[in-house]
Amino acid sequence: MKDIDFSIFNKLDCERQFQKVNFLPYKNICKLICGALVGFDKGTIQWLNTLREEGNEFFFLSEVTGENEVKTAQKVKLPFICTPCSLAKEQIITNVLCKCNIVNLMHVLKNPLLNKCMNQMKAMYPQISINYALEWVCFAESFIIRLLDELKPKEIYLWNIYYPFHRIIKFVAEKDKIPVKCIEFGCIPGTIAIDNIGQQGEAFPFREKNIFSAYNVSNKMLEETKKRLEHIYMTGENRNEQSMKVSLDTKKNKDSNNKTILFLGCNDLESTFMSSNKKKAASLLFASSRAAYSFVKKKCDINQWSLKYKPHPIEVTRYGKQIYDENYVEGNVNWLIDSVDLVITPFSQCAYIAMIRKVPVILLGFCELWGTGSVYEVTKKSEFEKVVKIALENGVTENMESNFLIHVTRMLGFYLKEIN
Repeated sequence: MKDIDFSIFNKLDCERQFQKVNFLPYKNICKLICGALVGFDKGTIQWLNTLREEGNEFFFLSEVTGENEVKTAQKVKLPFICTPCSLAKEQIITNVLCKCNIVNLMHVLKNPLLNKCMNQMKAMYPQISINYALEWVCFAESFIIRLLDELKPKEIYLWNIYYPFHRIIKFVAEKDKIPVKCIEFGCIPGTIAIDNIGQQGEAFPFREKNIFSAYNVSNKMLEETKKRLEHIYMTGENRNEQSMKVSLDTKKNKDSNNKTILFLGCNDLESTFMSSNKKKAASLLFASSRAAYSFVKKKCDINQWSLKYKPHPIEVTRYGKQIYDENYVEGNVNWLIDSVDLVITPFSQCAYIAMIRKVPVILLGFCELWGTGSVYEVTKKSEFEKVVKIALENGVTENMESNFLIHVTRMLGFYLKEIN
């Protein structure tokens, strides 16, 4: 196929989507939910349909195309519009020409948020040109302006607020004084989190930890949580289906003379590492998972601790061999955690799985677990080796177990919502 102009391609695909929908019945009365929930369905379609069954007025922006566009029509009961193809999640369009549009360039460079989204897209997809990222941002903004003008929603829910497309939606919505909330899978399998600000270090349980930690939990609530955590431990339940593939003898018994550490990376470009204030919301010490891993690796070499490295699956997809090294592992995360003496991560939600499996955790960044007394925390690089030695020596203490149970009970009782 011959290359075609990106702007013309987008215009045609945009018209195709808008012509399918009559917005009038939903204008001024609906709540707009945005996300590629059909493309990664892990109970999300069922959750969407439950919203409809409850009688709430919701409209869905489905960020998928192709087969998943058909799947949206077949399975989702909410009224919806799909994004044009080039705005679909994890979708890069080939065979398009992207010339530098000076007007668009000046528009983006004058706007810090749009400029940041352009650079974020280029980092997420190294194979695209900066002109592609520029055109993508401008098209995303124009599509969103048109959609919000057609629909005029009362409220907007974004599935992962750190994704560039959603950052632009929030930017446009705030100019129109439309309230925005963010949604993401919860830290406990089978749940979702809905927050007014963000996730991890911007989530309510962390940013308002004094208020959250004051919520009372009953003995009955604690007992119910204990049973749920035991079920997760026994079944290996996780929000992602776990591979049965095991690498590097992960099921072998731990060697008391050779301590092993598992470093878990995060989805940096769709997390609080993209916050406007990283040190407040992400980490006091590191600007990325790979920077944190590089530091941990050096310390493990010095102290002769064995190290396993599991980057976030999306990072593996995006960067491939660039992030592989001799410590790289893959496979069932439960077995990987069982095979080590300590888990270290900036703020991966697998920290909860590690605690459920009674493996101690060191946080190098902020998440809902920080400050709960459930995990070890590092606030200065100079303290790292000392904290690791204490964690390897003491493991998960009884006090940590108790604090973790209370924390998860609060999360389930006052913050998380069941998805299935």
